[in-house]
Amino acid sequence: DEFEFGVLGYEPSDDIHIQASQMIDGFRSIEFKDESEKDYYERFEKWNGAIGERQLEWLGENLAECKINNKKVLLCGHIPLLKESADNSVVWNSEDILELIWSYKNMVIAYVCGHFHKGGYFKDHKNIHHITLPAILETNPSNGENSFMTGFVYEDKFILKHSSKDQFNFTVNF
Repeated sequence: DEFEFGVLGYEPSDDIHIQASQMIDGFRSIEFKDESEKDYYERFEKWNGAIGERQLEWLGENLAECKINNKKVLLCGHIPLLKESADNSVVWNSEDILELIWSYKNMVIAYVCGHFHKGGYFKDHKNIHHITLPAILETNPSNGENSFMTGFVYEDKFILKHSSKDQFNFTVNF
C-alpha cells in the first residue's frame, strides 16, 4: 500500500493526513540551490505517498524467500519508483524500496505500476524494467479504443500486451 503514509484515503482530521500535509508544506517552502534538489522534492505531492517500515520488512522477507527458492520476481505496485518512468509521480521513499530490490541482484525482473496516466518505461542500471501502465482514463472508447493489459509469464520471459496501444507491449527475457 504505497499510500500507507500520505493524504489520499485519510480524513483531513486523521493524524497521518495531518503529518503528510505538514511534510508536503514544509518541502514547498524550501529554496532550492540547484535543479537536482528541486527534482527530488517534486515527488512530494498529495497524489503520491510512501510505504512504512513494516511493509518494507515484509517485502524484504518475501524477496529473501524467493532468493532461497531461486525464483525470479515480478514486482507490482501502484506508484512508480523512478521519475524516468513517470515524471514526478514517484513513491516518496522510493530510494528505500529500490535499495532493497537492487540488493537482490538479477532477481527482480520488472516493477509494474500505474498512477502516472500517460504511462512510461525505463530500464534501470540494475536491469530492472520499470513499466508504468497507461491509465484507462486515457482511453477514448468513441475511437474504438479499449484498455486492458494481458500478462503472460513463461519460464524464460514475461510478456505484457496492451489491448490497443502497441507502444505499451513489452517482452522481458530473463
